[in-house]
Amino acid sequence: ENDESEAAQSDVGDRTVLPYLRYEGVNRIDVLVVTHPHGDHVGGLSAVLREVPVSVVLDGTQLPYPSPAYTSFLTLVHQKHIPYVHAVRGMHLALERSVTADVLNPPAQGLVYGTDPNNDTVNNYSAVLRVTYGKTHFLLDGDAEDAAEESMLAAYNDVSADVLKCGHHGAANASSEAWLTRVHPRFAAISCGLHNPFGHPNPATL
Repeated sequence: ENDESEAAQSDVGDRTVLPYLRYEGVNRIDVLVVTHPHGDHVGGLSAVLREVPVSVVLDGTQLPYPSPAYTSFLTLVHQKHIPYVHAVRGMHLALERSVTADVLNPPAQGLVYGTDPNNDTVNNYSAVLRVTYGKTHFLLDGDAEDAAEESMLAAYNDVSADVLKCGHHGAANASSEAWLTRVHPRFAAISCGLHNPFGHPNPATL
């Protein structure tokens, strides 16, 4: 599902991400977060690393995943001597005086979602961040699915957010009713391509 077009995914960094960053005047990145190693999430990042200074990489990947996109990304991180940290539940990032981020997933106690490197397992180890700006909360779910949502609900009393970036492109196996009830967002964003072959977002999610 995720690596059928490595070249296209890599090219999106040059075609879309870098022009957007330049348009917005972004000339450095304090923390670059890799939610998980699937090509549609890491494919454009090598282009970013080549052009934009990055202070630290935070990676949710827990299982070996030797895809070309992820391997080339890690190679560049190593070549550029960028500090590299595995994301785990409980990490707190003080980005600025009014901006913080808390890592809610993956769990710190190990491979709780299993070790089979299928798409669902890799997705559930996605780094999930709750970013706070003043009194406003953003919940960024990566491709986290139902199992990860259940784990976070059990671990945290408060997962509420004003803005939710829905997990796994609006697929049916994420954004469960229990999760949406506890997050209770004012706004929800779903990232997916128009007429994509996976049927995202699922009507039940909407």
